[in-house]
Amino acid sequence: MYVGFDDTDSTRGMCTTFLAYIITENLLKRGVRFLEYPRLVRLNPNVPWKTRGNGAVALHFAADNADRVQQQITDMIGVYSDLQNGANPGAVFLRGNSITPRMKRLSRDALHKVVEISDACDIIRDGGGDAFSLGTGRGVIGALAAIAYDFRDSTAEIITYRSDANLGVPRQIKPDSVRVMQKTFPDTFNSYDDGSGQVLIAPRGPDPVFYGIRGENPGILYRASSMIMHTERLRGHMMFCTNQGTGDHLQHTIKARMMEPYSSGVVDGVISIEPQIMPGGHMCFSIKSEGHSIPCWAYRPTRLPQKLSGLMRGDHVIVSGGVRGESEDYSRAINIEKVHVQRLAPHITYKNPHCSRCNKSMKSKGRGQHFWCVRCGSTAEHRQQICMPRTISEGIYNAAVTAHRHLTRPPQRYNRVNHITFEPDTDWFAVYKD
Repeated sequence: MYVGFDDTDSTRGMCTTFLAYIITENLLKRGVRFLEYPRLVRLNPNVPWKTRGNGAVALHFAADNADRVQQQITDMIGVYSDLQNGANPGAVFLRGNSITPRMKRLSRDALHKVVEISDACDIIRDGGGDAFSLGTGRGVIGALAAIAYDFRDSTAEIITYRSDANLGVPRQIKPDSVRVMQKTFPDTFNSYDDGSGQVLIAPRGPDPVFYGIRGENPGILYRASSMIMHTERLRGHMMFCTNQGTGDHLQHTIKARMMEPYSSGVVDGVISIEPQIMPGGHMCFSIKSEGHSIPCWAYRPTRLPQKLSGLMRGDHVIVSGGVRGESEDYSRAINIEKVHVQRLAPHITYKNPHCSRCNKSMKSKGRGQHFWCVRCGSTAEHRQQICMPRTISEGIYNAAVTAHRHLTRPPQRYNRVNHITFEPDTDWFAVYKD
């Protein structure tokens, strides 16, 4: 059986991965045999109704009494979802190996565009699955997407959970221990920002996650987790196979003539309007692509405005990010996550010609007239063309690690493809004893 679920949390609490932890604990007590690590699939980060990381979860296991298990999971989703604060949970149940091509296509679409609930429900019904939902039922989309996700590249995350007594209390993690844990880099990523000293493994909200460490394989994460020092008594941990750090949401090409709101992807073009630094330290420029002008914004917290300050009109770039919807004050635009500077335009400037006899700059005799040397009278017809050095190089420019989304592929993962193999006899799930 496959079961996927999503949208069980809200901005005020709960976490879909924590519900997965509770359900997994219940299933293991009943002798259910897991066939792979729980899946944590991050979907399109630009949809406006997401809570935090837009993550959906799927479980894959073998059970003797599938009907009973399905009812138990349905009951737990109803009990634990944060319905009073706006959660719209959905769950999908599939028996056997019944993932259809249409399900896989929807899963790919959910990475970079807005998917309709009705389409997801039609695909579930046609594929012989069952769906359960509360509220608007939007969670059905993520639930199906998590089940059908095709990991062309994968990473792992170990997530530890807080006891109920500590919810809402500030997390006490020793930053120096996280900095020491950085020696597991590059096999772990996005854990600590050396520049600011900021710990990146712990959320700040009221949800039950204490910390989550992301990396290339479970083995390195067990080791990294053992290095973290804290004073809080935790509930337990669970290992996930994820698409975090893969950049999979940026595999889609954004069509300049359409620019669907809230879609994610890349657009290729030439800078047509010079970059400007706007109030607040944000940068705006436009690129010409397929005959259309596309505004692009780099926001100050990403630190991209400083990195891209040397761009100029005529530069060929590939911009990665999400399409911002239109508003009364702003047009549709790309919110930048990354820029690949493909080719730099020559920076040409002009100055008055130089007199070779007197080693002096010549003067202009007026608009449309020639230049002359006031000392010896030598003349020249045209201004001198000079190619100035550029202050930016060709290459890839990433947002600061503190501004990375869960799906952002960090530089050390470029050209790296990873596959996680399930090891059921390891400590992939744990309930800590007092």
